[in-house]
Amino acid sequence: MRKLDSKMSKGFIIQGNNMPSYYDDWQSAQFECKACGWKGSGTELIEGEPFSDLYEANCPKCRECVTTVMFPTIEEARSNWDKVPPLDRMMVEYMEAHQASFEARKLFAPEQLPDVEGDDLVIVWDIDQFNGGDTIIRYGNLELWREPAFYEGYWRFSEVVDLLMQKYGERVQDLVPTRKSGNFLYGDSGSASRYVEEYRRKMRQLRRRATVTTIHPK
Repeated sequence: MRKLDSKMSKGFIIQGNNMPSYYDDWQSAQFECKACGWKGSGTELIEGEPFSDLYEANCPKCRECVTTVMFPTIEEARSNWDKVPPLDRMMVEYMEAHQASFEARKLFAPEQLPDVEGDDLVIVWDIDQFNGGDTIIRYGNLELWREPAFYEGYWRFSEVVDLLMQKYGERVQDLVPTRKSGNFLYGDSGSASRYVEEYRRKMRQLRRRATVTTIHPK
């Protein structure tokens, strides 16, 4: 599952061979820091740098990484519901509702898109609220589609491009994210903007090849 709908705000599954999950009480396990020799339980580890799917659990003495902890999935939380704190339960329920709304409203077939005129379609990827809401796909003043947005939803960008290309073909010149949409589209991911720009570059390359083929047929 995707980031927003599969991960909770705080995570607790130890990354490593034969490591128990958070819900198997890893906090009472004993750890040793290879950097300074500190020994202690999981509850003494300090939360370190977070990443998209995990965070580092650091030594309380020298602050070096002792292990990594992965954010749990919704399925894991549901399987251990009696151990999930109230605040995280609310987060899980929100994510489930958000995913259900997305499944009901998402763009999944080119036939859902309206017909438009023009040979050079510069389409816009927008959002109705700076902190979330709906992703809006526009061509000029025409709203082509809207669906629930995902934080760090850059994975969805490529899926929408594929559907636009299926519908409008080589007439699609670009799909341009607005500055307003960037907060949710890219989030905290260091690779998100590169992913989007690379996909836009490939889309423009396909269009140029199609144009050259039309002008200089074999």
